[in-house]
Amino acid sequence: MIKTTIFSLFMLTYVFTYAQQDDTLKFNNRKYKQEIGIDFKGLFAGNPGAAMVWKVRYDKKNLVSVSYADYFRYQLAVNGNMEMTPKNNTINYSNTVGSVYHFKNGSYFSVEPMIGKERVNFFGKFNFFYGLDLGLFFRHNDPGYGYYTNFNDPNVNYYYGYYGSSISNQFGADAIAFFGMKYHFTEQFSISAETGLSLSYAHSAEKYYDWLVTGTQSSPSISATTFSNAISTSAIYLRLLSLNYNIKRY
Repeated sequence: MIKTTIFSLFMLTYVFTYAQQDDTLKFNNRKYKQEIGIDFKGLFAGNPGAAMVWKVRYDKKNLVSVSYADYFRYQLAVNGNMEMTPKNNTINYSNTVGSVYHFKNGSYFSVEPMIGKERVNFFGKFNFFYGLDLGLFFRHNDPGYGYYTNFNDPNVNYYYGYYGSSISNQFGADAIAFFGMKYHFTEQFSISAETGLSLSYAHSAEKYYDWLVTGTQSSPSISATTFSNAISTSAIYLRLLSLNYNIKRY
């Protein structure tokens, strides 16, 4: 994560520095009423997923500033890894004794819708922004499992093994204070990066499994389900790295 953050910020800094060599683009930020952004930092982290942010400017009565604007933000983030293909591997230690190892890949996915407010300060091609997002999330994590079967007697199949895994589901809410910067390549296209501080509440349900069976067939079974609640804070060093498109007001 740290390497991804450093690389992404380096790339964004390079773009800003290079662009200043010919800063001749002139345009009015305020003539764009809406903006749609797609987060692509997952491409560098190797983590499948994306977030879409839709911003709509709102103007206060009797106040039309040329140096800043306020926006409502609507965000939907989805990511995960859904590799669920079972795999098998056989290792024979001798003609009469062998072990078969079985395992299934894990899966992870999360969905998080959010709504927030943003203040944007205009400096020509550059924008600096900050605000607060509020939202809900659901996260599912299944780390997969593994077990083995041993054949200690060529005439008797003796199965035994273990299941040392658990499946968790989390429901919760987030409040994220964010700030970031944006650079416009053209009037309608821009790139932006933001960081944030989050306060989260999560309700977790975790299912634990045991597996210790003798006989000709066996399978994992649920031994217990536990519930927990937690409040946490964290720093999101690179929350979004987005490519944005601005939509004209009229």
